Amino acid sequence: MTYIHGFSDEEQDRLLSQNDVLAKYIYQNLDFSNCNHIVEIGCGVGAQMISLLHKYSQLSVTGIEQSPKQIQRAHIHLSHFPQFDGRYAILEDDAVRIKPAFKQPVDGAFMIWVLEHVPNPEALLLNTHRWMPADSQLWITEVFHPSFRTWPESQKIMDYWQDTLDYQYSLKGDPAIGIRLANLLHETGFTEIQTIPHLFFLDRTRPDERRNMFIYWLDLMRSALHETLDGGFTTMERWQIAESQMRRLIENPDAVFYYSFIQATCKRPR
Repeated sequence: MTYIHGFSDEEQDRLLSQNDVLAKYIYQNLDFSNCNHIVEIGCGVGAQMISLLHKYSQLSVTGIEQSPKQIQRAHIHLSHFPQFDGRYAILEDDAVRIKPAFKQPVDGAFMIWVLEHVPNPEALLLNTHRWMPADSQLWITEVFHPSFRTWPESQKIMDYWQDTLDYQYSLKGDPAIGIRLANLLHETGFTEIQTIPHLFFLDRTRPDERRNMFIYWLDLMRSALHETLDGGFTTMERWQIAESQMRRLIENPDAVFYYSFIQATCKRPR
């Protein structure tokens, strides 16, 4: 699988800082308080595992990740928290094909920003359905990138943003996959499906939060630059103009940031 953001040290750092910005929004609806052992599909550099192990003292987490470089960074990051020793493990495997044998019973699973990068999300969900125990709960958080808008509007920002979306589509990913989460879960046999859109509508009434989100989004846009350039989907000039206009928005007291990501929860039926 080609990852649109790459696997550089800079990108791994961004994934860790991304969680610092987004965790409070992601976890406000998730609830693993009744779980003892959950599986994170596509655990990357371990940022979500850290959040969960901090939040739920009773919880153990097993991650599944196919990139050895991401796993190496995850172990380094997790080693900074000796209080978590014995409460986590990472399996190096392809989550579409894995037939995991866990050391303790599983009562939940989750994935964050994973399906958008998978060429065949149905296959991943079907395989997850196979190994999840009956009545266990799955949580998914996904992007809906076409929802991104700013005010004042900037066609140059949107042109570059569309370049990155087009590149992701060329990799057989789906930057709009959040909008069809419930359909995918229904098609792959899950039940008790609920979807929860989270809307960012940040204006001058929430200036600090708006500024932080604009800065985060600029970093997100930059993170796909080299791969999108190498793929021939954008130019350095388009990026430089978009970056300049994003920086103007950061300093504009009347600017508005708008975006929605989607969460879904469901169960593996008996």
